[in-house]
Parts: sequence; structure tokens; C-alpha cells
Amino acid sequence: MSAAGTGTACITSGAGGIFEEDCVESFAIVDVSAGYKLPNAPATLQASVNNLFGTGYRSFAGVPTIGRFAMFQVKYDLF
Repeated sequence: MSAAGTGTACITSGAGGIFEEDCVESFAIVDVSAGYKLPNAPATLQASVNNLFGTGYRSFAGVPTIGRFAMFQVKYDLF
């Protein structure tokens, strides 16, 4: 639980009180990542996608539903 009194609806059968919130359902997600080292340069291009198929889910009670997250970055090696 993220806070006291949340995520209790599945335990109390919906009679828990004003702070009651639906319990977190089970979920499965697919994450992918890839990188490409630039030739003759100390840099790498990297990309990663969390929740590839964009199915909304909550990781724990008290947080909003999240979907796909993509990140692109350039990694530069100084040494």
C-alpha cells in the first residue's frame, strides 16, 4: 500500500470508508531496450520502451494508471 487506508476495497467488500480505493489488479508488461555504438566515436545511441503495448496499469494502490513510457538517450564515454 502507498498510504494507510487505501487499496482496501477487495478486503472490506466495498464498506471500508471514505479513503477506500480499489485494490491493485495483477498485470504483465513487456519492456524492450536497444543500443547502437556509433562507429569511430565514444558515443552510444540508446532507446528503451516500458509497457510496449501501452496497457494501462497501477503498480500499487494510491497511484494513477500509467501507460507506455519511451526514452531515447545518447551515452558518451569520457574515458
